[in-house]
Amino acid sequence: MNAKSLVRSALAGACLMSSAVATAQDLQFFGTGGTGLDIGHGGGKAWAVGITGKVYRFDTPPGAWTEIGGITTGLRIDVDSGGNPWVVTRDQKLFTWNGGWYQVYGDIRDVGRSAVGDHMWAIGGGGDGRGNFNIYRWEGQAGWVQKPGVAARIDVDPDGVPWVVNAYNAIYRWNGADWNQIPGGATDIGIGAERSVWVVGNDGTLFWWNGRDWDRRGSRLAQVSVDEGGNPWGVDPAGGLLRGKRADVRIVHGVGGTELFADDYYRDGSRWIAKFAVSNTGGPTTRWIFGGDGSLRNVAANKCIHLDVRENSAWILLLDCNGAPASLGWSWSASDRTIRNSSHPAGCGFGNSWGGFDFGLTCSLDLRWRDANIIDVR
Repeated sequence: MNAKSLVRSALAGACLMSSAVATAQDLQFFGTGGTGLDIGHGGGKAWAVGITGKVYRFDTPPGAWTEIGGITTGLRIDVDSGGNPWVVTRDQKLFTWNGGWYQVYGDIRDVGRSAVGDHMWAIGGGGDGRGNFNIYRWEGQAGWVQKPGVAARIDVDPDGVPWVVNAYNAIYRWNGADWNQIPGGATDIGIGAERSVWVVGNDGTLFWWNGRDWDRRGSRLAQVSVDEGGNPWGVDPAGGLLRGKRADVRIVHGVGGTELFADDYYRDGSRWIAKFAVSNTGGPTTRWIFGGDGSLRNVAANKCIHLDVRENSAWILLLDCNGAPASLGWSWSASDRTIRNSSHPAGCGFGNSWGGFDFGLTCSLDLRWRDANIIDVR
């Protein structure tokens, strides 16, 4: 990010997100009974820095915060794939918990841990004197290795790719060598294990990245983190610690209002079989959501669905979350509430009269493919 980038960043930061119609009804927040400065989620665990700088873990049961003693000057926090917190203190020190607190060297202002794998990036040391600091990646024995650019906030996706927000509220994503600017402006960012990206917009409104633009979610937060199900946790402007629950995990097709759920999945020999059913069968037993990379993912197993034309009689959907290109391609169209695939952008998912699932090459009901309610997932 050179001087010209910073000028563009300033302009971007001056604008609020201009996105789709607000969908606040798709997201609900619930108080957790605590107050704090920051919150983090990873490995199925939520941790927070309290108002006084102490560190707390959210335990279920009993569904309450438990103080983990030893730190009293915490400021920022993130949680790794093992559920262990990484805490930045007011004097720019970094600590992690693994049954006890251990300090990691470095002058750190913010830390980002991937919720899958062992990727860690941080912001700290030096900077531009305007609220931005240098960006580093942890590279094992080499320690912290500086990368180009400066920023103020950071988080890391499951592939180890960091996203940052700078002091001008501009958003950037690492491309392996430098930073690509993402539309919009934000003050904080959080990324889930299933790749969903959430930001706090310039006006404190929460937004979700749909792979192309930001969908406004309406709730007002100061900080945000994301759990393994793509649900945001946050700190509200008054310091309240909140957990979010997304209602949009449903796969909904707008034609006729049919709602599709992953009703069940099970092992059949060497294969996993998933069955989709319409909502009148009693609701979902397995949840699927759309990741920020366009994949359709199972929340519990982190499996992915994609199209594979292996039989002329049906679309076979194979699960592969190993980063293979074939695992991508699904997208959620918020405007008409349909599921689509990049190979066939005019196509739609449908519920059929037998309570199963079809995929059509167009969104016209009379041009769908044959029944595919049993889905092969390897």
